[in-house]
Amino acid sequence: MQTMMAIVLISGFVGQIGSEELVKRHEEYLRSIRSLKCSIDQRVSFDGGKNWTVTKTFKLARSGEVERVHSVEYFRSLPGYKLERLIPIVHTDSMFDAKSLLSMQGYNPEHPPAEPVTALQQMVTRQKIGGAIRAAQQAGTFGYKGALSCDYLLLMLADDTRSLRELLDSNPNVKPTARKNEGGEEVWDLPLKSEDGRVLFEISLAPKHGYAITEIRRRPLRGNGGTGRAVVTEFCEPDRGIFLPKVYKTTIAGNPKYLRETIVRDAQVNSPISEVELSFRFPEGIEVADVQKNVYYLWGKGSPSRTLTTEELNRRREEEYAKARKTLRTMNPNHTWVFALIGISAVVIVFLAILRYRQRASASLLS
Repeated sequence: MQTMMAIVLISGFVGQIGSEELVKRHEEYLRSIRSLKCSIDQRVSFDGGKNWTVTKTFKLARSGEVERVHSVEYFRSLPGYKLERLIPIVHTDSMFDAKSLLSMQGYNPEHPPAEPVTALQQMVTRQKIGGAIRAAQQAGTFGYKGALSCDYLLLMLADDTRSLRELLDSNPNVKPTARKNEGGEEVWDLPLKSEDGRVLFEISLAPKHGYAITEIRRRPLRGNGGTGRAVVTEFCEPDRGIFLPKVYKTTIAGNPKYLRETIVRDAQVNSPISEVELSFRFPEGIEVADVQKNVYYLWGKGSPSRTLTTEELNRRREEEYAKARKTLRTMNPNHTWVFALIGISAVVIVFLAILRYRQRASASLLS
């Protein structure tokens, strides 16, 4: 009898709220976040959580339509649940706004290069810096979509390309169901197919946490692709009534020992963010690709100093790197030790940077 009453009670909830109202409440929660600043760590385990490896870290600052992301990648995932250590580690900088998406790879803000950046300098330090200008990235309800953004890492999107609203638009007749999760908390489930019908997303929203996403189950309906599950194990409340996932775990069906954990640290919501934290600039001397115009720029002081076609860019690279190699081969032997010292220093700097980032990440994960 008690079981039947519980079923009736849950069924009653379904009649009180539909999918459209449920998504609206989720969007109201997202709109309440006017600015956001946090750090995000990703780590993986291949033994069920006994040992962890930090693979990537992110720093996010967002205010209004401007979003700044700096990521550092230490390991790259390979097929067969393996990791490849990246030497040097990969720094990626991005800025999203309503006009464009600017990005840059290879630039370490803690150890910025001397400007103008030269081919010789990049050969010695093994840090190739390049930039790109793209059209404005499509925005989700709160922020931007795409792999360079962080909104999908904060479970504000179903994945890096789809918002909850877009999925609902492709499934207008879907009905939510209420249930109790493993922690006894009431959640609402929305089964939503992707617009092409290839993937089913089962998304759970938590009324207790402002209708934030608390779980995403993803499985392919057609074609290849793994079945995965991301579950929030702990929320944080950086501002009154506004919740963010503090820790969530991702598992893959068929490999119970593989775990991926995402940890959100130092979250600040609706606090002032300075213009310096949101600013973005390309260093003088680097090559910047304008994807829309299909041209390249040699960057000057704050703007392009020269526009190049693909052929001109390749020719310039050959010439500049040939000069750099010749300089390294023919320089005065008495000064060879200077370049050797520069090279050794660069290796030491990269090693210390890796060590420091890993120590910071490990300390934060233990705190």
